[in-house]
Amino acid sequence: MRDLRSVAEDTAHYLGTELQLDTKETAAIRFGLESLLDFIINLGVIIGVALWLEIMPYVLAVLVPSSLLRLVSGGAHCSTFLRCLVLSVAIMIGFGQLAAKIMISTPLLCALIAILVASGFYVIYKWVPADTPAKPIVSAVKRARYRKLSYIYMAIWAVAMSVLTLWSETTSGFAFASIGGVGWQIFSITPSGYRFVAIIEKLIDKVLVLFRQ
Repeated sequence: MRDLRSVAEDTAHYLGTELQLDTKETAAIRFGLESLLDFIINLGVIIGVALWLEIMPYVLAVLVPSSLLRLVSGGAHCSTFLRCLVLSVAIMIGFGQLAAKIMISTPLLCALIAILVASGFYVIYKWVPADTPAKPIVSAVKRARYRKLSYIYMAIWAVAMSVLTLWSETTSGFAFASIGGVGWQIFSITPSGYRFVAIIEKLIDKVLVLFRQ
């Protein structure tokens, strides 16, 4: 079975030839297609598992806020699609399941939101945008723009989560799910987050080797 990178490369090569694009433009199309295919399959698997476990609303409460923050902040990611899929499913479904099963008091939720926002602003100041060696963000203007958008997002998220927490006890689970997702995303921006993902990649590889035996 062909991997996603091969599909993206072949499609980009075909489009580059047909549209008479240069090497740089073709590479940009390949990267975009690969990212899109990764996203679609990841999303499909996460939604499928969430529906099977009947925790879809909670998983969406984890997935959507963390994904939006990731768009403007960056963060650590796995080096292959399969590793990314395993880690994404574990994080999103794990936090969604936890939020669906446990009850958190309103004062504790408010405290968690305050701690997360404070740590989030610090992390944004120190490390956003968190790019990768393969695709660094070298423009000072772009870096400043991503950092500003991340600050704005965290402020809006804090207000929304405060309202959701204080609105009703029935919505507190969704607030907790969102805290888990955004907390994970903030952690993934830090150097510790990058090291953690590297360790998880090695563990995933070891598990996959055992399954293949």
